[in-house]
Amino acid sequence: MWISARNRLFTGWADFVAHTAAVMPSLRYEQPAPDHFESILRATPAAMLGYVVNITIGVVAFLHIMNGTELGLWAAFAYVAALYVFLRRLRAPFAVNRAPGERSSRRLEQRTILFGVLLGLPWAYLGVRHLGHMPQPAETILISLGVGMAASGAVLLAPIARAAVAYLTTILAPTAFNCFFLLDSFQYGLLGGLAVSYWLFLFALTGTTNQLFRGKSKAVEQLTTALDEMHAARSRIEHIALHDSLTGLSNRRAFLHRLNGAIMGSSATGCASWAVLLLDLDRFKVVNDTFGHKFGDVLLQQVADRLRLCVRPGDLVARLGGDEFSIVAEHVHHIGDAEAIAIRMLEELERPFVIQDHSITVGVSIGIAAPLSSATDSEQIMRCADLAMYEAKGAGRNGFKVFELEMQDRMDARSIVEIGLRQATRNGELELYYQPIYELATLRLVRFEALIRWRHPTKGILSPAEFLPVAEEIGLINEIGAWVVHQACREAMSWPADISVAVNLSPIQVNHTQVVDMVKRALKESRLPPSRLEIEITETALLSDTLQTKQKLEQLKELGCSLSMDDFGTGYSSLSYLATFPLDGIKIDKDFITRFATRTENAEIMRAMLELAKALNRLTTVEGIETLAQLNAAKSLGATYGQGYYFSRPVPSVEVLGLITYPRAVLPAAS
Repeated sequence: MWISARNRLFTGWADFVAHTAAVMPSLRYEQPAPDHFESILRATPAAMLGYVVNITIGVVAFLHIMNGTELGLWAAFAYVAALYVFLRRLRAPFAVNRAPGERSSRRLEQRTILFGVLLGLPWAYLGVRHLGHMPQPAETILISLGVGMAASGAVLLAPIARAAVAYLTTILAPTAFNCFFLLDSFQYGLLGGLAVSYWLFLFALTGTTNQLFRGKSKAVEQLTTALDEMHAARSRIEHIALHDSLTGLSNRRAFLHRLNGAIMGSSATGCASWAVLLLDLDRFKVVNDTFGHKFGDVLLQQVADRLRLCVRPGDLVARLGGDEFSIVAEHVHHIGDAEAIAIRMLEELERPFVIQDHSITVGVSIGIAAPLSSATDSEQIMRCADLAMYEAKGAGRNGFKVFELEMQDRMDARSIVEIGLRQATRNGELELYYQPIYELATLRLVRFEALIRWRHPTKGILSPAEFLPVAEEIGLINEIGAWVVHQACREAMSWPADISVAVNLSPIQVNHTQVVDMVKRALKESRLPPSRLEIEITETALLSDTLQTKQKLEQLKELGCSLSMDDFGTGYSSLSYLATFPLDGIKIDKDFITRFATRTENAEIMRAMLELAKALNRLTTVEGIETLAQLNAAKSLGATYGQGYYFSRPVPSVEVLGLITYPRAVLPAAS
């Protein structure tokens, strides 16, 4: 009964496959003839030997990956299946010779189908059970063995079309199902598509080979077409797997493959003649946020086109992701060769990009890493290039740096600051100091500037210059900046009503979409009148996006806050900003008053800035007043306010009330 049920099962499966094939115009399956069986019998010994060799290769490859018991059972089943098929082959010639009728031929066909399914089951098991759970080299071996077995078996069984289709379906269908529905990965989705394409190819190959046995004249043409389609599909999949879909450049996978090849080549020859250049676009996020992602995509495509023009034949340009690109430069016999490529890229990317009638300028920071004894693999090389790139950013952006060992020491120190800073925000180690600002005409205290400090557990009080740049890089600046505004407003509420507080907003904060709402919440929660809050911004913040920045500043003005530009006179366009943006005042950089007495041109520039501000009805604050002579100079030039160590150093919040109560105690008589 079992044998009958088994035969009906496989006969039904074969009929389903055959009927499915019948809808394809070029494939028709007919009852096999005895010579079809004979062709399979002749090839069976060599085929089973190859099958055993592939099983042995699988055992060796998966010895330390699969469970020992599972691997043993799998190998035993496969070996027994191969032996069983081989032994049954010895009796088959007699059955063929005694099978003139259709019924006997059908029994032989069913037996061949059974053998095909039996031999395919071990590989189907691996495709379902272990694909996606093995290291990549082992998966490559598994895929190669499975596809090879499917292809060779389909060719061998092609004279019995149903057996061939049953065999290759047993191997490839479970693998494709696993890739499409069980493994949630784009890479395995591509692999599933490849399995389906192989199934279709081998399905077609089976039919064409079957037709060859029947003398069909179109078999060769169909086989050639199927092979061409397979190679084309494989080429397309390989291109997708190794290239960035947006720019057409190589992707991270292709980049690392080339880099690893260069490293292995230099290890084998003892001569390293290559370098890695890592590029990161400056201000790309601002462009993306301002004009939209589609606009940003077009910009990336144009950047990719220009980078192709900068490299030499043999160099590889890749997009690693986002706005980050990298180059493996070959035949670099001196670091100057890599620097020359970096210079060409800087010059090429410095030219404006014209997109949708907008002229966009973006810079690029480049890090260069050449082979070093301390960097022996791709991960270390990329880390060196990354460190050099960040050095280029820290040096003012739109430049390049070559990796040096000292950079690692600086990065280690930076990492320590980063870890400590994250803890500081949670542990309440940040605090505000306040420096008084006086009205120069009356020497009356009118305002305090809030200045952040970090009370480090081991290093003591740290100035903003020691940790705020790190906060900007790791994305903490908005959180810290919001805390400063809220804390300054709360503490200012304990001061007399005629004394205000000034806080600094970094360029990143000004560009943040929620900056106005953040200031609103701080004022509402502290109940500080908006007129007692002055917001200081730098020229860098105004450079990012004139229109959006102006809108945000106007909204802050509508709240009732006053606005001033910090470090006035140090940028390129400060004078034009006085008329463009709704500023109430300017703070003249301390360098002007410091060199007031030693450089005549400084005095004249300072006089001109103060007169211009007065003409535009802008209040002025002179920073860095440290001597009585500097105080008198600022007064004589008509400055409104003064600030500096002459009046007071920044003090903790607990000492502010002392300065308010006894403001003149710290001020010697001024002439």
